[in-house]
Amino acid sequence: MGAAMYRKKLVHIIICSPGRCSSCPRFQGGKCSEIENLTSNGSIVLVEQDRGFVHLLDDDCEAIREPPWRGNRLSDSITVAMTKYFDQWSTEDASDKTQNIAPRECAWKTGYVGAEPLFHKIVNCYAVDPYLILITIESGRLVYNPYPLLKSPFEHQVLEAVLADVKLTRERMQMVELTLHHQIQRVVKATKEVVTRDLPELGHNTIHRIAQLVAHATTPIGSLLPLLLDDYVEDVFLDRPYTSVYVSHGIHGRCETSIILDDADSDRIVTFLRAQANLHLDRRNPSFKADIAVDEKTHVRWSASIPPLSPDGLQFEIRRTRTTPFTLLDLIENHTLPIEAASIVLLAFLMRLNISITGEPGSGKTTLLNALDACSPASWRKIYIEDAVESRVHGSHHQVRFSVSPVDEAVKYLSKSSEIAKTLHRSPDYLILGEIQTAEHSRALFQALMAGLRSIQTCHSTSATALISRWRYDHGVTEPAIALMDVIV
Repeated sequence: MGAAMYRKKLVHIIICSPGRCSSCPRFQGGKCSEIENLTSNGSIVLVEQDRGFVHLLDDDCEAIREPPWRGNRLSDSITVAMTKYFDQWSTEDASDKTQNIAPRECAWKTGYVGAEPLFHKIVNCYAVDPYLILITIESGRLVYNPYPLLKSPFEHQVLEAVLADVKLTRERMQMVELTLHHQIQRVVKATKEVVTRDLPELGHNTIHRIAQLVAHATTPIGSLLPLLLDDYVEDVFLDRPYTSVYVSHGIHGRCETSIILDDADSDRIVTFLRAQANLHLDRRNPSFKADIAVDEKTHVRWSASIPPLSPDGLQFEIRRTRTTPFTLLDLIENHTLPIEAASIVLLAFLMRLNISITGEPGSGKTTLLNALDACSPASWRKIYIEDAVESRVHGSHHQVRFSVSPVDEAVKYLSKSSEIAKTLHRSPDYLILGEIQTAEHSRALFQALMAGLRSIQTCHSTSATALISRWRYDHGVTEPAIALMDVIV
């Protein structure tokens, strides 16, 4: 499935004159003709190359048709006064101050990125709070560039000052045993108290954003968090230290990043993964796979290897789950799944047939499984057995989830095979097994089917024929047992 699951976003990029509207030939009759003449929907990006600003207006804000510096005259007058006090503030710094005076659902988002030489190479721009994402093209390659979503040089100075102070005091906050999400929450709270006390004039929104950025930067994976919070990012990869991290993007496909991790960064990440997952990652067990919670809504499946298995040093793959999962209707509308195929698969699912979803890595197997799962009646008792938790909790549904040891663990304290066997006494209406990987998994699956359980699962393969051959010849499953599999998608 991959990038086909996302609709291509239309982005209108406008390079502004150094003097803004006053020196721009496209400013006519008190209006920006470039904005006024746009005939198609899409995000608008105003680039001020000389000033170092990027202004973003989302595609659902069609009512706004003037630049941000002309959209709120009261904001302009306040800014002039503030500029005399903070001579480095931009004309957007007072936006927080006027929100209670003239609240708007739609508004420009401004990011100060400084003297960026790649402004003319921007192909996309969007916000992932608290970051501004610029997709640029350099030497024929797409590059993913995350920036703090801060509106002025002054806010950047505040961020650096607070960050230096928090890094010195973080060791005293006793957060070693906390999850990543709770670590971030604690630092955000402490930072907001400090900045609100010292610089209350910054405004609530700006203070909260600075606090988020500080909290992210103090974690061992701070440089990766913009990627992990971005719903357009599907996978994050590192081949080895001192090479750039790269991503699979839902719209743009494979993109490089400017993020490079050294040996010290790698050591911190390894320690972080051990602590967060409570799993081994060392010379005796140099391979790792676990579910990591980034925040309340964002979870990632993190696979990593270290020497001696990966002789060049740490390498990892991070599979990101969407904050808002795709529904079956989304997959139809995005032309990922034909409506006829979706109808057949949904009918098979609602009849509780035995279903295997197969495909190559990144083809959307788990996406389809979760979309079907969301369609199940709330009265069903569903039991999930996964080594990396990728299922979703659905409101009032009856769901029991078990997390077993990943295949990467040398010593498996909780095996998927034994938990499948135990399910015979747990009376499920449907058994959801996540990924079936090994011969042991396959044999346990078909033993459960022969005992009368109904299940749905994912398997790696290039086709249904290849999957059947794998079961029969590699995993030793008999043909009568394979015949119990009703549908292979």
